[in-house]
Amino acid sequence: MSDLELIEAYVQGAGDGSVPGLQVQGDVLYVGGWWHAALRIAKDVYIVRAEPLPQPGPFLDLLAVALEGSGLRVVEGGDSPLIDAITYVTADVSGLEWNLWAPDARRGAAAIARRAGAETAPVSGSGSDPLEGFDAPGESLLENLPGNYGDISAQFAQALVDGMPTPVVLAVGLAEDVVADVEAVLPRCRIESRTMDDAIATCGLLKPDLVLVDAAGERGRRFLLEFRADACGRFVPVAAVTADGEPPGADVALDSGTGPLAWQEQLLALLP
Repeated sequence: MSDLELIEAYVQGAGDGSVPGLQVQGDVLYVGGWWHAALRIAKDVYIVRAEPLPQPGPFLDLLAVALEGSGLRVVEGGDSPLIDAITYVTADVSGLEWNLWAPDARRGAAAIARRAGAETAPVSGSGSDPLEGFDAPGESLLENLPGNYGDISAQFAQALVDGMPTPVVLAVGLAEDVVADVEAVLPRCRIESRTMDDAIATCGLLKPDLVLVDAAGERGRRFLLEFRADACGRFVPVAAVTADGEPPGADVALDSGTGPLAWQEQLLALLP
């Protein structure tokens, strides 16, 4: 099976399959076994990562070709707060940037609302398609949803945050004073510090929401690849402290010449 064949199968509804560098698992399409490239919201609605691949490759271009071939296009709504709720539950990630692919914006918004929770599901329509009725000419999504969609989005997102457990940040190979500064800039998080030799073994027990790695040296860069190859590390966002740009296996690079205060915004963007 080729890359394109797997991607086309995914767009047609496949929930399992892999080729080197590409994997379908449920509704998620992964690149490299860990990088979330796309998530299927409904049979004709997808969100696709609006960020560059961690390494050069054709996968996002091939995915765009397959989605266009199925009659989908990029529409407004990729920044809906409900998307974080969906990705957190479905793929253990949040705070990422997405493009929304759907037949039209109303169809995409309705699918997001339905997937995020029953309280935002549409009730109109009499057929088997739960989104039936949203394509009627002259009708807006706001008129079809029970209540105001924007208000529901905000309330749902806030309820999700209020009900979350304390996020866990696994600090790997960092000096004690740096860990202390990380605790200061991430006060709502629990910071767990481990050596590189111990981090992978304890990851399954800690279940971190974010991993922060000293990747300034060769050992740290090698750790990133080892961590991503481990089952625990495939779905956890990773921030790498380095002076050499974003290394393979990291979601973001933090400038080793600054410090946690300068990293705060980047770290918060990766946290649920």
